[in-house]
Amino acid sequence: MVLYEYPFNESIRTMLRLEHLFDRLGALLERDAALDHHFALVTLFEILDVASRADLKSDLLKELEKHKAQFIAYRGSPGVDETRLNEAISRIDGAFQRLNALNGKTGAA
Repeated sequence: MVLYEYPFNESIRTMLRLEHLFDRLGALLERDAALDHHFALVTLFEILDVASRADLKSDLLKELEKHKAQFIAYRGSPGVDETRLNEAISRIDGAFQRLNALNGKTGAA
């Protein structure tokens, strides 16, 4: 079992746990053994359990806004590829809009 504790706050630990669970799910889905499929389903249930936290959606929206603001600050800086920067900002905007459009808790749909 992987534990995420000090020095991260609860929000960061939750995001790290979700990252770990999605990585594990991706590895398990590529396998053919029945036991691996069983653990893939268990992992899906764990993801849904973590995603059902009431504050997760608001935390993710805040993080996306923070990252967007950081990227916008790089506009006009020498050595920054404006095309790639704008693509990154667009991807963040798209993720923000899709997440914000979800009704209810994350994972409820």
